[in-house]
Amino acid sequence: MEFTMFTRKPFSVSAIQITDENLDDIASLIGEVKEKDGVRFIALDKRIIPNIHRAFVGWWITKMGDNLRCYSPKVFEDQFEPSAETEMTVYPLKEEASVLTIN
Repeated sequence: MEFTMFTRKPFSVSAIQITDENLDDIASLIGEVKEKDGVRFIALDKRIIPNIHRAFVGWWITKMGDNLRCYSPKVFEDQFEPSAETEMTVYPLKEEASVLTIN
């Protein structure tokens, strides 16, 4: 029996890191804010992100199409690197989203 080598095809995702400032906004998309022992975190909705139960400040949320995923900082840094062309989406609270491309 002989195995053949394959390379996983690269793909791009949009990502945002959870911060103290955006924790509430991100939680509204993927779960709800909870607190334990003075530490705030997002209790994730398993229907949206099925493989992880909690997300903390410093963790990353990725989006590819309609799929959202959550990664610890270590796993995110191991699996992703910045794209050559970075696209950043800004979501104002009560207006349509605008897109800013940085080359």
